Amino acid sequence: HFSRERPEAGPCPHPHSRLSCQISGDFSRRRPLEIGRYSRSYEETAKDAEQKRMHERPSSYNMERFSRDAAGDRGHVWMPTPSIISNPALAGYRLLREDCGRLALPTHAAIFLLGDDRKGWLQGQATQNVRSLDTGASTSFCFCEATGHLITIADAWELGDRIALTVPRDTLDATLGRIETMVILEDVVAEVADGHRLLSIQGPKASARLSEMFDLPKLDAGRVPFADTEILVLRSNRTGMGGWDLWLPTIEAAQAIEAAFEEVSSEAYEIARLEAGIPEWGKDANGRTLPPELGSVFLPRHVSMNKGCYVGQEVLQRIHSRGHVNKVWMGLVADRPIPVGAKIAHLRRDDIGTVTSAADSPDFGFIGAAVIRHEAAFDGEIVRIVTEEGTFDAEVRPMPLLRLG
Repeated sequence: HFSRERPEAGPCPHPHSRLSCQISGDFSRRRPLEIGRYSRSYEETAKDAEQKRMHERPSSYNMERFSRDAAGDRGHVWMPTPSIISNPALAGYRLLREDCGRLALPTHAAIFLLGDDRKGWLQGQATQNVRSLDTGASTSFCFCEATGHLITIADAWELGDRIALTVPRDTLDATLGRIETMVILEDVVAEVADGHRLLSIQGPKASARLSEMFDLPKLDAGRVPFADTEILVLRSNRTGMGGWDLWLPTIEAAQAIEAAFEEVSSEAYEIARLEAGIPEWGKDANGRTLPPELGSVFLPRHVSMNKGCYVGQEVLQRIHSRGHVNKVWMGLVADRPIPVGAKIAHLRRDDIGTVTSAADSPDFGFIGAAVIRHEAAFDGEIVRIVTEEGTFDAEVRPMPLLRLG
C-alpha cells in the first residue's frame, strides 16, 4: 500500500491542508508518526523537520507518487489512492456523484400533519423555527426530551393544507407518541402515509432528469400530476449533491419512476451519506444523543438558538452558552477498513470514542464516522483504532468529508 520513496522537501503546495503538509514532504507543521506511539501536530522549525524527514514513517494513507511532469510546478506530491470496491457499489456511487440514481427509503417513514393549528403546535415542539414555514418551503428539526436528548430527526415540507414529514422509521412510534401526548385542544392530526411509496432521486442531474418527466415545483415542495395520479415532489439532500424525494400513491407511478432511474445499492448510498456527513438513526444517533453532538453542520440546520420555547430548549441553550459538548460526531480516514463498533484511543486517554459507521470510498479511501470526545475532535488529529486483530492509526476529519465549492 505504500511507496517508500521519499518526496523532495519543499514548500507545501497547499498551505491550508494539514494532510498536504504531511504528504508533500514539508513537515514544518506536523510531527512525523513514530512507531508505537501517537503523534499530534505542532509547530516545529524547518531545521528540525529536515533532520526528521528521512526517519519519517509512511503515512497512514494509501499513497500514490505522481511524477514531476504530472504534478507541474508543485514537484513530487503524494495523494490518496482511490479504493477498490465492488462494481455495483462503484457504479451506484458514480451515479450519485456525476449523474443521478434512485434510492429506496425503507429506513424512513412518512407522516402528514394536518389541522389549522399544525404550525403553531409544531413551533412549541420542534427545535427549528416552523411558524413562518410558507407553502412550498421546507425545513429540518428535531423532537427532544426535556433532557435535550433526541426523540427523532425530521425533514418537513409545507404543502398548504398539511405538512409532510419524514422521520427515521425506528422513531415512528415515539414521534406519534409525542404528537398524541402533547396535542391537547389544538386542531392537529397526524396520519401515517402508508399508502405512499417513498423513492428518492439523488445526484447533480436529478432536477434535469425529473424535469423531463414532469414540471418540478418552483420551491421545495409541491403536488405534481404524473402517471394518471398526483404525486408529492419534495426537495431533499440525502447524499450531498441534492435531489428530490417522491411520495408515490400508486403502483403505476412507482413503476414509471423505477423504469426511468437506475437503482443505487445500499453500499453506494452508505458511502455517499458518510461523505456528505449525514448521520443515520440507529448508527450515528439514537435516543441518548444530544443534537449538538452531531456536529457544527447538523446543528444550525436542525436547531435554532433564537426561537421561542420548545421541549428541551433549556438544556440546548445551556450547552450553547458553555460552548461545547463532551463528545462530537466526526469523520475518520485510514489506510485500511475501519470496523464499526471499534474503540478509539488517543494520547490523552484510551477511551476517546467509538466508530459508528464505515465505508470504502472510491474518492476518499477507507472512511468512517465516530463519536469522539472533544479532546480529540479536531481536524487532523491522529487517533488509534483498536480492534481484536490489533491497532492502526486514523486521522480525524470534520464532517462533511465532501466539500463543494
